[in-house]
Amino acid sequence: MYQYYDAGTKMDKQEIIALGYLSENMRKAVTNISATYNKPINEIRLREGKKMYLTISGDNVASDYVCTAEDILFTTQALCQGSLYSYSDSIKEGVITTKFGIRAGVCGRAILCGGVIDCVR
Repeated sequence: MYQYYDAGTKMDKQEIIALGYLSENMRKAVTNISATYNKPINEIRLREGKKMYLTISGDNVASDYVCTAEDILFTTQALCQGSLYSYSDSIKEGVITTKFGIRAGVCGRAILCGGVIDCVR
């Protein structure tokens, strides 16, 4: 599922790897913002139906791109290497860590079973 993405910009290796987890439209938006600021991207925040936000050297920057449900699904599947089930315990803890050390925070509604988180929607 994951593909190495060459942004063709002055991004560092970790930023370029992170782009590989995003849909093509999100990659374009991030690359455009990165080229404008020419500073490291520390964080990318995605919310369905909302603008994508980036933290660049401590500044919060809104992109013009609005994330779709398909974007969120693509990113989640890419982060989980196509197997949400194998990452279910991590998702319940609120974070997915990739083999490259990229950490993705996960939020949603917890589904409880006997007072214990069973899954996250």
